[in-house]
Amino acid sequence: MVALFSACGSHCVTTLTPDQLATASVEERFDAMVSSYKPWHSLSVPVKVELRSPSRLSLSGRAYMVKDSLVHISMRVLGFEVACMHVTRDSVYCVDKVHRLAVVEGIDRLCSNADITLGQLQSLLIGRAIIPGQHDNLTRKSHNVVLKSADNDSDTWSVTATSSGRYPFTCVYDVDPVVNQVSSVTVALPGRNPMAVSYLSPVECQLGYFPSILSCDVTLSSKRIDASLRYTTGSLRIDNVDIPSFSRPGSNYRIIKATDLVKSLSSSSLF
Repeated sequence: MVALFSACGSHCVTTLTPDQLATASVEERFDAMVSSYKPWHSLSVPVKVELRSPSRLSLSGRAYMVKDSLVHISMRVLGFEVACMHVTRDSVYCVDKVHRLAVVEGIDRLCSNADITLGQLQSLLIGRAIIPGQHDNLTRKSHNVVLKSADNDSDTWSVTATSSGRYPFTCVYDVDPVVNQVSSVTVALPGRNPMAVSYLSPVECQLGYFPSILSCDVTLSSKRIDASLRYTTGSLRIDNVDIPSFSRPGSNYRIIKATDLVKSLSSSSLF
């Protein structure tokens, strides 16, 4: 999920009411969407990770984030932590504490090669648009913003953002016309199948809007990946969040590949 879902500044623009949105231009809708991105320092939210393909796996726990520096997902069974994912600006750790197995990767392999920062990855995880290959705030000048013409009754519109980094790619964000928030993002990389993530059932909260579900069904290297993150948005906490401690896997852990870790978790009766 981290590899697939690879920070936006605050704005002081008044958001539009539903009646105003109905007659607003695409540019006005874009400004309203960006202005709804409220600033934050830390957050935590209960989450359920579901993998349906290539293996079947379901784990529940809590996700923690510290802006621009940390993503930590702790999975628990009967109150005990059985697995976790810990992502920093330098490294990615995926740990199976039951079987003493771990995946350890440098963040460069996941983010820097695609010119995406950890802060931008966090924005994607909470349903916000980013500018690939650029690290400034979202503005009209940074994007080609167009109104989609799916049919005569549709007000759906999209944001297209193209990276100019080492690995050029394009992000196309479809925006829900009712809540004026990103409903899906499709990432197109040269020579590869497009990757799409849907943001479902957005809930208004202290951050503006927060998606209840992130869902993806893509094919990578001829292998289908069907997975989702389900947030319990009613228990979302913003700032003043206690971040759990993390100990790097020691010599009593075996370092393995990510595919082997998924097989281990999905075959365990605990999960």
